[in-house]
Amino acid sequence: MRGFAGAFVFVSVGVLASPATPVHAQTAFTQSAAGQGGAPQTAPAPPGSPAAAPRQNAPQQPVPRPTDAQDHGAAIPTDTTFRTSTELVALNVTVTDTRHQYLKGLKKEDFAVFEDGVPQDVSFFATTSLPLDLTIMIDTSASMSDKITFVRQAATNFVHTLRPGDRAEVIGFSDRANVLAPFTGDVPTLDAAINSTTPHGSTALYTSLYIAVEDLARLARQHADIRRQAIVVLTDGEDTSSMLSFDDLMDAAKRAGMAVYTISVVSPFDTKKVDDSGRRFSNESDFALRSLAQETGARSFFPMELRDLNGVYQEIADELSSQYSIGYIPRVHGDGAFHRLFVRVLHHPDASSRTRSGYYSSRPVRAFLIGGENR
Repeated sequence: MRGFAGAFVFVSVGVLASPATPVHAQTAFTQSAAGQGGAPQTAPAPPGSPAAAPRQNAPQQPVPRPTDAQDHGAAIPTDTTFRTSTELVALNVTVTDTRHQYLKGLKKEDFAVFEDGVPQDVSFFATTSLPLDLTIMIDTSASMSDKITFVRQAATNFVHTLRPGDRAEVIGFSDRANVLAPFTGDVPTLDAAINSTTPHGSTALYTSLYIAVEDLARLARQHADIRRQAIVVLTDGEDTSSMLSFDDLMDAAKRAGMAVYTISVVSPFDTKKVDDSGRRFSNESDFALRSLAQETGARSFFPMELRDLNGVYQEIADELSSQYSIGYIPRVHGDGAFHRLFVRVLHHPDASSRTRSGYYSSRPVRAFLIGGENR
């Protein structure tokens, strides 16, 4: 890295500028929309691979604290744009009752947030008015040939649940990840991308998910708006060709802070996963998908029949439209450590909450000029 001769440089990186904690550099990502006269472009591989692309940090700008209306969960116009401070830790919280029904209408005073067991002061609170950035990932490996028709139908129904202000992208993945449609709120474009999926190749699940996580985190760093973020990934098999381990993926997902919903489908003819009585066997891939969803505050689904996919996607859509967005300024800044989070629902003893397990506090980065050159 080259610098100005005879100068001293200091760079400080904040804790959080969006619901997804942006604490690592962005990954370059090639995109092309389906139906616009071109083949899908291949996303570059993550760090450590021969095709890894250079990364860049997007600038972050301090912005005002939330207003009283945001702070108390008052009615908010749908065209309102929320902006973050660089220190805000933002959480998407799902609350259900004993019947597993979503509990709506809660206020700021109904929540208590704990970081490493220490109570925090909630400084931002909003209900479902916050817009959503959603990545829809579809396994397009060769083994999906007998399932892709059902998947296309269910996924297109899913994108029709997007609300004004929401954005989604579509990624098909086999041995590599292809962006079939970049982030857009245009539903016909997303429909066309989903229906362009063609099964072929092997399954690089972990690498493809890693790239999707980095892409969504990059989008958050480029904009100061507070937006909810989620990934919904559907696959039918174990990872067979990734260059990354599951631990690499889990670390990236926890650093980014977005929810990762996982769907694992099976064919009734898959004797490795379904026995003669129709019972499904759990394997290493199922355990990984369940763990990823749990750590990121999402859910995992293992439908036995392809016709159940519409219901699965609808459950995810219902949850995303029923979440609370909560933010606080952490008492400890820039230590680079992972901090455990817990959200308790007050005044409702039968309620249970779910959010991501924690976040990484970004460590300040300093560069000093010694002898006329940055070191």
